[in-house]
Parts: sequence; C-alpha cells; structure tokens
Amino acid sequence: MSKFRLSAFADEIDSDLNTQMDVLEQHDIKYIEMRGVNGKLLLHHSLEEAKELRNRLMIEGLKFSNWISTWKD
Repeated sequence: MSKFRLSAFADEIDSDLNTQMDVLEQHDIKYIEMRGVNGKLLLHHSLEEAKELRNRLMIEGLKFSNWISTWKD
C-alpha cells in the first residue's frame, strides 16, 4: 500500500501564519506547502525570517511537504 502525505497550500487559507497553522491543526493536516506567509512570498523573506518560520512550524508539529524539509542550518 502506498503512503500518502496530506498537505495544504496554506496561503490559500489566509496570509497570516497563525491562522494557517490553526486551520491545519483543526483538519489534522501535518504537512504544509509554503508559498507565501505574512503577506509576502517565502522567497522574499530573509534567511533569518525563513529560519524563524521553520522553527515555528516545527514547534507546532508541522513539516514542509517540499524540498525544504531537509534544510539544515
């Protein structure tokens, strides 16, 4: 049997990360495909901002469904 990961484009929920995480938690979704957060695209965040976002997601038990999940400091 194949194993699937249910993921969400959370920026389509809301631009606010807290709202995104709340809705994902309500629906028991543990993986996020992050394109945009807090009003801007992920690629427009500084490295420090991106690390902070990653840490917040990890604290909430969320993981990235894309390549960034293997990101190391």
